Amino acid sequence: MNDAEKSAIGDLLIALALCAVFFLVAGIVLWLDGQSVFFWQLAGGFVLFTLGVLAIALIARLIYGVARINMYDRANAYVALNIVLSVLPMVIWTAYAAHLASGAVNGFGMLSAAATHLTGALSCYAAHTMVHSQFRGTIYALVTLPIGLVGYALFAVFPWMARLLLSPLLGG
Repeated sequence: MNDAEKSAIGDLLIALALCAVFFLVAGIVLWLDGQSVFFWQLAGGFVLFTLGVLAIALIARLIYGVARINMYDRANAYVALNIVLSVLPMVIWTAYAAHLASGAVNGFGMLSAAATHLTGALSCYAAHTMVHSQFRGTIYALVTLPIGLVGYALFAVFPWMARLLLSPLLGG
């Protein structure tokens, strides 16, 4: 195993640990707030999201090999493909988190709604951490983090947009 592979595994393990800590703290806060159903839906979705990011990263590596795309010979294609493949799961996650949070706040007070939306927004940072563990590079971090946070705000304000984006995935 070379140094790049060791670094990639280390980045993945750190991202998984940070996400686990986030979900532990979020689980406690949401349980105390009476939002345990929202938490379990968010955590279950995040497991699927993580598997999806790992699958996308694997597909990207296969594309690199077949098309002979690398950072040195075809840098523009390499960066463009990585941006597209890192943004796709971020947009889907932000829509999913905002969709869940918007549905979970109905019937709860302002403080509970704020805690729910804060957890949803912070889950987008956790998602960014997971995506960044697979698509390492400053350019990808500078693209995925704003997309995660701004996308969450956009989908939380306009939940119909999240439903429209997620309808093929959720069967609705």
